[in-house]
Amino acid sequence: MDGNFYHRDLKANSNNWPSCWDDLHDEYQRLNDPQSYPFTWEKLQNRVVVDWKADPQKLLHAHASDSPPFIVVRLSDGSKHNWEGGEPNQMILSYLLASANPTQEPSNSHSVKNLEAASSTNE
Repeated sequence: MDGNFYHRDLKANSNNWPSCWDDLHDEYQRLNDPQSYPFTWEKLQNRVVVDWKADPQKLLHAHASDSPPFIVVRLSDGSKHNWEGGEPNQMILSYLLASANPTQEPSNSHSVKNLEAASSTNE
């Protein structure tokens, strides 16, 4: 699942952060295409860790560098793989910045960063 999944859910829910997996299920069902998202709902929940207490307004104001200053979505096994389509935390930040400034188009130049580099800014 790439970062587009999370920012589409934010957009569909007036930028309210999901509080549990159930909140993301409708978006998963809407986007579930075996070509794009090869994981079952159960496998996705086991593979990805989401910070359910994240506050989009605080994330928006945390912007401090080109790499995301927060990690609210990560792989559960701790691996540092690049994510398809871009690093999800950076994509979430880009969406939040664009939604805060509607005259600005969301950045399509997501640099695919290694989560290890991103997480070092969060520690």
